[in-house]
Amino acid sequence: MTTDLADPSAEADTEVEQYKLCSVCRYATPASRDRCHHCLNDVANAQILHPDAAQRRLVRQAEIEVEIADREERRKRYRRIALLAFLGLVLVYAGWWGYRTFIWEPPPLPLPSSSARQLASTTDAWPTTLGDLAATRTTAAVAALGGTEAWRIDLGSALVTNLIADADRLYATMVDDRLVAIDIEDGTVVWERPLQVAPIGAPTVAGTPGGAGSEDGIVYVPMRAGQLLAIDAATGEELFFSINTGARFTSSPIVADGTVYLYGIGDLVAFDAENGDLLWRKGVNSTWATLSPVIANGSVALASGDRSLVYDRVTSEETYFYEFERAHPYSIAYADDVIYTASSRVVTAYDINSRRPWWEGMRAVWFQFEIWQMAPSVPPPPALWATRRPPADGYPMAISDQLIHLANPDGDLRAYARTSGELNWAISTADIVAPPLLTPDGLLIAHPDRLAMYDIDSGALQNEHPFDGDQLEDVVVTSAGTFVATQNGELLALR
Repeated sequence: MTTDLADPSAEADTEVEQYKLCSVCRYATPASRDRCHHCLNDVANAQILHPDAAQRRLVRQAEIEVEIADREERRKRYRRIALLAFLGLVLVYAGWWGYRTFIWEPPPLPLPSSSARQLASTTDAWPTTLGDLAATRTTAAVAALGGTEAWRIDLGSALVTNLIADADRLYATMVDDRLVAIDIEDGTVVWERPLQVAPIGAPTVAGTPGGAGSEDGIVYVPMRAGQLLAIDAATGEELFFSINTGARFTSSPIVADGTVYLYGIGDLVAFDAENGDLLWRKGVNSTWATLSPVIANGSVALASGDRSLVYDRVTSEETYFYEFERAHPYSIAYADDVIYTASSRVVTAYDINSRRPWWEGMRAVWFQFEIWQMAPSVPPPPALWATRRPPADGYPMAISDQLIHLANPDGDLRAYARTSGELNWAISTADIVAPPLLTPDGLLIAHPDRLAMYDIDSGALQNEHPFDGDQLEDVVVTSAGTFVATQNGELLALR
């Protein structure tokens, strides 16, 4: 049986679907839609594509979809690789940090040829500008303020650094580039030696155990160009001249256990005290270095341009730092496991065994989040106390059993409690020309025209020794007498 009519449902099944062309993305979209299936643009009035053209666009669209899927898969793969690489770097850094912090131990530093040479710690000597290894500017010798002038000598020019002394000699560095050794008994010049250029930091004299005299002493002169000059204290002959370290030495050397520690701009340097060999050097980020290092048991501490720093003497590794805000420290000293540092903005005390927290590297980030009020306040670095507004631009401090004593050239003289940093007393005096010096009789202060002794506990004036016609420059006290330098280049002894 046959028929001429086609089944309507069959015709419907074979009807070709029509497509519209999106004017924005140029995709073919079924004509039954009013919006483009690709970009959602309105295609209600878009033109109908010819079936052949529609088929070509559908084929191309399928190819584009495959390309897009491939690109997305590549992006995902690259993101996974980048994430894995980042996690790997984090793990490597965390492992390195953990190893450096908890496991790794730096190798010991080279040892000096002899550990015998040391600063004298007796009443017979004032071997360094700050008095001793701890920079306390303290002596057990009594100042002879009630005494008379035993001798006076004209050195020919003014001092350029502070006086130092051993049991036999005074050593004066002059503006005209000379180092002069003066007999402590009668004031005669024993020897003098020309220098290439006058140093900025005062020399230091050190001997071996059993004597504070010049027989086996060595005078160490820090040269501005970055060299250490060693001179025989008895004869004035050169013993050695170290290599040029490249550090500009502007502070005084300190000698402990056969090693000369010298802080210069850019470096803390350690020399063999017997032959001048360079043992090690440690970079210090500072353009300011006028204070001598301080020896504190197994550590060496120093004050840089804006920090108080502590280094291990065995490994040279930095163990702690205390940062000062926009202020140069002008004094650093050590007593009873505590480092005291004074700047024009703050005086601080911290334990020599202090350590920065493990998260120290994130302090700046934490502080920024604190500013944005997105984190709590950043804990301060470890310190026993901090006191603000001490004397501005002061001298190196002097330390007694209970107090630290600070002074500046304008006559601002103060004492702070060592345990709390509280101000114990403060007085305003005449101009002060030299750092305070602590003696058994009290606190010795050099004014331009007189020496004055102040009570340690109250600041009351106890005694004075006037100098008519003299302008004082520096004072040193040993058991052999009180030795005073004047601005016109004279040196005299009181006994």
